[in-house]
Amino acid sequence: MFLSIRLPPREHFYTSENSYSLYLEFLKSNKDDVIAIGEVGLDYKKVISKEEVRKQKEVFLKFIQLSDKYQKPLVIHCRAATEDTVDILLKQGVHGAIMHAFPGSLSQALRLIKNNNYISIPTSIVYSPQKVQIAQGVPLTHLLIETDSPVMSPFKNIRRNEPAFLIKAAEKIAEIKGVSLEKVTEETFNNSIRAYNLILR
Repeated sequence: MFLSIRLPPREHFYTSENSYSLYLEFLKSNKDDVIAIGEVGLDYKKVISKEEVRKQKEVFLKFIQLSDKYQKPLVIHCRAATEDTVDILLKQGVHGAIMHAFPGSLSQALRLIKNNNYISIPTSIVYSPQKVQIAQGVPLTHLLIETDSPVMSPFKNIRRNEPAFLIKAAEKIAEIKGVSLEKVTEETFNNSIRAYNLILR
């Protein structure tokens, strides 16, 4: 089990200076145990003012700087804000970021992988045309898989998602790409090792 510290932008405390200070203090104290920064990013779903958008972008830039300073990959949350998120990541020259449950278009995904960022596909791919399109167009070299549990269950009759359901994402990607399940699991596993700079003992 590995540690990544999240401060989701959809929460009201994301733009609080005190929250950022606490985050920074924890990161400094635990930098050898933390493997990634995130989820962080942009979330405009419930945003009602331009000022909040400005503040979210300001905080996001701080996390990008932290990622660079501590050499930790970013895990990116973006909702109703994909174009701004992609633009900021590319303008800042971010590479090696993990795009959590990527909600954007294939063209946006392809722009991101040019900078060697990773596109993570959740188990909702079994019923999501958008996720299917991403899996079709993004090469296995830049794909990761996830559950995002407890949400995004791949089963209509089971509401709560579980880590055990991860295989459903791999199976669907194998079907889409016409390759073996073993190839998908091996490649996405190796991508995870690279993305998070892991050393397995």
